[in-house]
Amino acid sequence: MSGSPEPTTTALLTSSPADPAAPSTMLPATVPDTSGLGDGADQAEPYLAGATDIYRRSLPGGNDFVARLSGRSYADLFGFTWTAPTGTADRCLGDHAVFIGVPGVIGDWGSAWVAEPWFEEPTSTHPAAVQAAMMAAQQAGVPDEYVLVRVATDAAELSLVGHDGTELDRAPITNRVAMLRVTTPPGSQPVLWTELEVVIVGADGQGSPPVPLTWSHGLVPPDCDPGEEPRRTLPPAGAQPADPAGAEAAIRARLALLVDQLTPAGEKPADLLDDNTGVQAAVDQVNTGPYRGTATTAAYTIDELVFTAPDEAWFRYTITTDASVFADRFGKAVFNGEVWQITRDTICQDLALAEGICDPPAQPVVLPSDPEWEAAWREWWDRAMQYMPMDGCPPVSQC
Repeated sequence: MSGSPEPTTTALLTSSPADPAAPSTMLPATVPDTSGLGDGADQAEPYLAGATDIYRRSLPGGNDFVARLSGRSYADLFGFTWTAPTGTADRCLGDHAVFIGVPGVIGDWGSAWVAEPWFEEPTSTHPAAVQAAMMAAQQAGVPDEYVLVRVATDAAELSLVGHDGTELDRAPITNRVAMLRVTTPPGSQPVLWTELEVVIVGADGQGSPPVPLTWSHGLVPPDCDPGEEPRRTLPPAGAQPADPAGAEAAIRARLALLVDQLTPAGEKPADLLDDNTGVQAAVDQVNTGPYRGTATTAAYTIDELVFTAPDEAWFRYTITTDASVFADRFGKAVFNGEVWQITRDTICQDLALAEGICDPPAQPVVLPSDPEWEAAWREWWDRAMQYMPMDGCPPVSQC
């Protein structure tokens, strides 16, 4: 077995655009009566009473983008009840609701606004986290995306930049939030905020290094979710190599070199993988794809390793990026009689996270069947389902 985890080096993958929030049970109870609203009325109006403006920015064309914070909890405002065995609606669904929109410009979802939960204390310590986002209403072509960003420290402005450093938008910061407008040029592929970075500009005019945007999660108390799912164990150890410690060190070193982006591919040994078919093409897809920037920040850590045979090892590993953490991933290494090699399936499953697809397709690395773990996981899943959203599309939403 391995000792303490040791980070390796930069990896070739990145996170998904947005990690999901902790599961929760939300069942509508009573909501404001909207039956009296006339044609063309905004469906958000019954919910906006008592909400306070926390941000306003003028848009081209004379309209304003506005962010408003409700004075009531998200659950109380929208009439949600909580049916999970632990937690409460007010504790688990948000201290407030934040509304973002362009007042008067009603979209095809019946409102000029969208709403998201707002927690007084965000869990993310990321310097710039996305609190809410919406597509512009009644705009031809690919509509602009309005992104409300919450910054961790007092600052003056937020600058939206591409990975080449080109400034795409700049907005003032008020109440530690700013709205950035993500615009797609006519005839171009849609630009997503997950592809971009921001520079935080202080009162002295000095900008921070560019940082990627990440989705914000609220400070959800521990009793608001079903707890950690049962951890899958590695297969039991089998016959060992002649030098287990040396073999493990070799596997760690070979994986580190495989994912090292600072070393050109042509300078790496050709036998790092047991089969390299289609892998370099998948790497090229990552390096030219929408997640290329975040991919450069990713790093591997082998957390645990076991030899199931003298020529086969399984390992648990974690991938950490500046936007997310992928834990409890499983990989394999094999010995070809001369050197240890990482399996093609291991690296291909990771490249796929960043839209790098190996051809022919690879199979995810799946551990052998473990009936005891499977029974524990089914019990956990049955409990977790009680915390899952039950209301479908939330009120005042573009979904």
